[in-house]
Amino acid sequence: MFLMTVVMQVDDWLADDDAAVRENTRVVHEMGESFDAMAVQMESMQAAQEKANEAEQAADAALVDILRNISEALEAQAGSVKDNKK
Repeated sequence: MFLMTVVMQVDDWLADDDAAVRENTRVVHEMGESFDAMAVQMESMQAAQEKANEAEQAADAALVDILRNISEALEAQAGSVKDNKK
C-alpha cells in the first residue's frame, strides 16, 4: 500500500512537471512571438521615420530655393531702384 502511494505521488509530480513544462514552453513561445511582433513594428516605424526625414529634407531644400529666389528678387529690385535714382 505504501509503495502504491509513493508511485502515485511520483506519477502526480511527473504529470504536474509535464504540465508546468508545457505551460512554460507555451508562455516562452508567446513571448517570442510578442518580441517578433515588436521587432516588426519597430522596423516599420523606423522605415516611416526615414521616409519622413527624406520628405523633411526635400521640404527644407525647397524652402532654401524659395529663400534664394526671394533674396535674388530683392537684390534685383534694390538694383533697379538704385538705377532709377541715378
